[in-house]
Amino acid sequence: MPQFFASIVERLKRSKYVNLSSHVLSLLRHDVALWPEHLDDEGLRGLGRVLVLTPHPDDEVFGMGGTMVRLRDLGAPLSITWFTNAEEPTRKAESRAVLDRLVPEMTDDEAFPLPGEHVLVGESTGVIRERIAAFQPDTICLPSVFDTHTDHVRLVLALGEVIRRDRWAGRVLQYEVWSTLVPNRLVDITAAMPEKRELMNLYRSQLRQDMLNYVDRIEALNRYRGLGGCDDWAEAFTLTTAAEFAGMVRRTKRLPPHAAL
Repeated sequence: MPQFFASIVERLKRSKYVNLSSHVLSLLRHDVALWPEHLDDEGLRGLGRVLVLTPHPDDEVFGMGGTMVRLRDLGAPLSITWFTNAEEPTRKAESRAVLDRLVPEMTDDEAFPLPGEHVLVGESTGVIRERIAAFQPDTICLPSVFDTHTDHVRLVLALGEVIRRDRWAGRVLQYEVWSTLVPNRLVDITAAMPEKRELMNLYRSQLRQDMLNYVDRIEALNRYRGLGGCDDWAEAFTLTTAAEFAGMVRRTKRLPPHAAL
């Protein structure tokens, strides 16, 4: 029996080493160790048509709410799609309130295509294909490949699969929610921070959890990101080509058996 547990520990050590090595390789390959570039108004317009993929209602605002406010104010084409909770009345209503502030012209079918509480890779790949065909994005945004939340991992895997199969050739902008990333882009959201705070507070059902004061924690993250040369507040991203993103997914993520459903 001691030998059995020793073999398990050894496998865990090897797995952790491979995972860490893959993360380091991804960082080195994408110049994220350099000082992050600031996306000013011209840089944000350069993102073109922006499709934001978000696992749950609130992830998009926590991760890049200030950037979406700036994109909206610049008149950039913007679209948001949630991958869960389309049939949960409270969370859908909260999401709709956010959508009415950012992209009021979007229909519910575009924004809320899936009813379940969890992201499933198979369903998500179909939705991503549909949204790419309908919206024709130049840039797709979603949680970072380093995010450890299971549903976020599944969405990352789904986009990686779509890129691999369909050879979509745009850019991918990864934002941070549950796990930080090493950024190669920063967006100054100082002027947009009051509205981001309002948008976060629209998710009232998610702010009742005293142990997880999301607003305070996201504000602390954005305040910290402002150290990178912004006035006060910033959001951090990793921007890559679609092919580079697919490579990052291949090196850092594995598809759990239950995620393929």
